[in-house]
Amino acid sequence: MAAVIVVNNGSTDGTAGVASAAGARVVTEPERGYGAACWAGLDAAVDADILVYLDGDASDQPEELANILGPVVRGQADLVIGSRLLGRREAGAMPPHAVFGILLTARLVRLLYGVRITDLGSFRAIRRADLVSLDMRELTYGWPVEMIVKAAHFILVTTFRYSFRS
Repeated sequence: MAAVIVVNNGSTDGTAGVASAAGARVVTEPERGYGAACWAGLDAAVDADILVYLDGDASDQPEELANILGPVVRGQADLVIGSRLLGRREAGAMPPHAVFGILLTARLVRLLYGVRITDLGSFRAIRRADLVSLDMRELTYGWPVEMIVKAAHFILVTTFRYSFRS
């Protein structure tokens, strides 16, 4: 059974109200940080087999969910990361320094851990049990890289191209 959990991590734009009105379960995480919000979602999804993370700012496209989720469901990958750099991006969606930083980090991950990735994107799917086994510690913006690096040691990581909006 699918469920949508939205973690409100200090948003002031009304996202929590919109999500609740649309039928999502809204969880509030007062500790600031991307990792703290992701962890709160993990804690809230106690009955889930597979977790899918995506940003709520409409930059990730939920209509591509099957492409991110599919390889995990089929057992082809344990962690799937959507790649904004392989997909289509609206002009200005990612500033040049962000693209450079992603490419540099992806290259370092490949050199140090042998995992070929093209993005550190938020749109990702992983089995809950696998994520728990990674023993995540980073509660700020290091969460995505920590997940990738730890997963490189234990599980199969792959990327899937998807469209990205600004």
